[in-house]
Amino acid sequence: MSNWKKKYNKWYFWISGIVTALGTLPSALAPYKGTLATMGLDFGDKINSLPLVGHWGIMVVGIGVMIFRSAKNYELRKNIIWYSLIEKSYLVAGCVWIYMMNPVWGAGYMAAIIADSLQIIGGVFYLLVTRKEN
Repeated sequence: MSNWKKKYNKWYFWISGIVTALGTLPSALAPYKGTLATMGLDFGDKINSLPLVGHWGIMVVGIGVMIFRSAKNYELRKNIIWYSLIEKSYLVAGCVWIYMMNPVWGAGYMAAIIADSLQIIGGVFYLLVTRKEN
């Protein structure tokens, strides 16, 4: 593998992992306040959905940690990148749909749409530049 590919891969996995983990950490630690602070979503009287939001936060923090770890653990990369691409593609598609249906609600997801779209592009690029090596 060429030097620029190695550098790109390491930085991609580090940055992508940090952004993924830290972006949802507030929702994992405090589902109501964290989601309100990061996305502007107010669950208000929907207290019954908070366990799901907290669970989602923990799951996404976990995938962020795994993405970060795969920067140096090559055995993790292929599985992590595929899982990450599926998870992030689902999120982007859902958020774009919400934005199209109700732009006021969808505006809260704009940071997630941008961050995850960039990570999808980076992941696809990683798969393309390493396709002959895997």
